[in-house]
Amino acid sequence: MSGSFDRELIDQIRQASDIVDVIGSYVPLKKAGRTFKALSPFKKEKTPSFFVDPARQIFKCFSSGHGGDVFKFVMVYENLEFPAAVRQVAQRSGINIPEKPMTPQQNEQKQEKEQLLQIHSAVTSWWAQILRTQAMAEPAREYLKKRKIGIDLAREFNLGFAPPEWDATMKWGLTQGFSTEAMERAGILTRNEAGRIYDRFRGRLMFPIANDSGNVVAFSGRLLDPEAKAAKYVNSPETSIFTKSRILFGLDKNKREILNHHHAILCEGQIDLIRLYEKGIRNAVASQGTAFTEHHARLLKRYTQEVTICFDADTAGQEAAVRSVELLLQEGLAIKIATMPTGQDPDTLLRDEVDGVKMTAILNQALDYSRHLLNLTCQQFDMNSPQGRALASDRMSDVLLKLTNPIQQRLIAHEVAARLQIPLSLLLQEIEKKQRTPNLASSARSEEINITEETLPVLEVSSAVEGLFSLTLSHPPLIPHLQRHLKQEWLENSAGGDLLMRMIESYTDETWQEPAEFLVQCQENEKNYLAGIILNPTPVPESTTLETIAGSMILNLQKQWRQRRVQILEQEIKSGMLSVDQLLLKSKELLDLKRA
Repeated sequence: MSGSFDRELIDQIRQASDIVDVIGSYVPLKKAGRTFKALSPFKKEKTPSFFVDPARQIFKCFSSGHGGDVFKFVMVYENLEFPAAVRQVAQRSGINIPEKPMTPQQNEQKQEKEQLLQIHSAVTSWWAQILRTQAMAEPAREYLKKRKIGIDLAREFNLGFAPPEWDATMKWGLTQGFSTEAMERAGILTRNEAGRIYDRFRGRLMFPIANDSGNVVAFSGRLLDPEAKAAKYVNSPETSIFTKSRILFGLDKNKREILNHHHAILCEGQIDLIRLYEKGIRNAVASQGTAFTEHHARLLKRYTQEVTICFDADTAGQEAAVRSVELLLQEGLAIKIATMPTGQDPDTLLRDEVDGVKMTAILNQALDYSRHLLNLTCQQFDMNSPQGRALASDRMSDVLLKLTNPIQQRLIAHEVAARLQIPLSLLLQEIEKKQRTPNLASSARSEEINITEETLPVLEVSSAVEGLFSLTLSHPPLIPHLQRHLKQEWLENSAGGDLLMRMIESYTDETWQEPAEFLVQCQENEKNYLAGIILNPTPVPESTTLETIAGSMILNLQKQWRQRRVQILEQEIKSGMLSVDQLLLKSKELLDLKRA
């Protein structure tokens, strides 16, 4: 199994590599007598069966059967062949391995990645220097000053400024010996349909995105002019060194603290992560505005078994948190939800704090995700009516079904039944019924029952939201207009609103250019609906502009939201359940809405 390596070299690398340090960088280990233990990194389990013996420098996973030395662990965990595992462990230990001749294709791929890393490193330094020293970067410095991000913090995260000219970065890159072709492959340059090549990032505050080794592999550029007709953020395209679904912002800086805390905080954006870091909360990572993926969940599992989700308090943030929970549960992670005050995010909450006491308290008070969803469910449905309690019971039985620990499931079920004022036996029957449902579906498939068109799932979409879908899918460049003028809260309780926001956010992240590309990210019923919209769009009269039509639709959504909000506030005020302070705040909000 030694391949082309000398036995002496392999022994030298093994002796220089402490297996506890190596495995501990992937899996959170706990001391257990003379050994260390952890939950298996190879199979889902509830009781730790993975052990590492530092004296013998071996590991054993009793649930999966894997065992061996440090090379074997890296092979299994990273899915590598033995030679690649040896090289990876050797690099970590600072031991040079004489390289055997590579094939022309391997050599070309290696040189390509090295060149892209060089370009990203050089551009990062140049943009950072511009931010600190050039007059053209004054808008970026003013923005950072407004957000209370000091120069030291900006330097810590290598923030920079991309010049506003169409070809400034391209010209600079040529003086550094980088070809336009290489810079285009790196995503620094782009080209239009006519073939004109130009800077992808212009006049933006630049956030370098590093992989978990600390190498810059991509950028995210923030728009500084709120009136500009452009996306708020422009991100690097995927390249041979960057896959957005596998990168978590801040992991390179915070992975050691995550391991030390046995716990990670998942936030939404780069600014939130930077603010948490500044205030000493350094076991956080950010999904940087992109959708959280199964790869992100798998990446987090390398470092911890517990994650606290700390997203914005708005509807979109809470819906994103629920989607993240699903993926984290699949990896067997323990999940908590931190509840932010209304209208706040980690950045705004921490900005004026010296020591982050408020944020720390919120994180310490984070609820297990099932209890968090119970609170939300009780707020959403009328707990004074049998119908409301039945709907809440159906929702919570779905949540309880996902709990893999039977003891935890039973304890939470007791709490749910008491809160919803329903018999525990009925709730348990509902869970048991849903557990049997997949088996029934499987039986139906085995009998080859034909699924007719009538049985396809139907997506409910309000007329106002459907109008925006039809308009933007036919004219995607209109989406930045929605980003500036459409508030997420106006889509609350509007059927299809969540899908519309996902589409807008995905376009902002440049994950699709043509509408058909967005369908790849959708569920089956969403694909069915959107395909119909794309193929049969609503005609636009020539007598008006697209912005005018969109503005009318947005105004309609705003009016509907105000009407719903007025009804909710009137019911709350009449309930007699509000404190004096709450009554004053709600009354003022109601008055303002009626005036509007």
